[in-house]
Amino acid sequence: MRMTRSTGVTVWAVSLILGGGLALAGSVVSSAVSGAMRQGVLEERFRQLDAQLSQAKGPDGQPLPPEKAAQLRQQLEQMRAKMTEFFESPAVRMTTWLHGVLGLAALIAGIGLLMLKGWARVLTIWQAVLSMAAGLVSQIMMHGWQQEMLQSIMSSAATEPAQQRAMQQMVGAAQTFGLGVGILLLVGWNGALIWFFSRSSVKAQFEPVAGQPA
Repeated sequence: MRMTRSTGVTVWAVSLILGGGLALAGSVVSSAVSGAMRQGVLEERFRQLDAQLSQAKGPDGQPLPPEKAAQLRQQLEQMRAKMTEFFESPAVRMTTWLHGVLGLAALIAGIGLLMLKGWARVLTIWQAVLSMAAGLVSQIMMHGWQQEMLQSIMSSAATEPAQQRAMQQMVGAAQTFGLGVGILLLVGWNGALIWFFSRSSVKAQFEPVAGQPA
């Protein structure tokens, strides 16, 4: 006779259904929005920023000097170009598609777990392993892009080299901290998932009943 489903299995199943559903929906929406539309939204946002820059004032309350305004516009254009290059890159599109596939796998696994299907336990573990790997690649890739954008902006900033180094160190430390926290959460969540469903007491709940499919 198959064992009764434990509270832990139920909690994990519901979490996978909710998380997988959200990941799948996000991937579908992102893929459905065409590159031209994404570009249009990006361009509109930067047009708004440029308009705000035209009305910006310095510490003395006076309009920015033309050379300062030109420098800020150059930095704004560099940021726009970097963002466009990043979000339209094949690597980002592939990552978006992969997250959708993993979201679908989590959704299916969660439903199967509620039914105590043996294949759902195995799918859950593999989904967690692949999600961990894909998440690590995504976070490292995003961190590298942020560092590259920071270097590009700092290189065009009219500040002293010592000030540039100090700003780069400060922002870089914040980005590295964010990367570390993200990796810890990613590994912690998926590691706990793998550990839980690898326990013998949990495996026993998915043992098939004689005469019934697993």
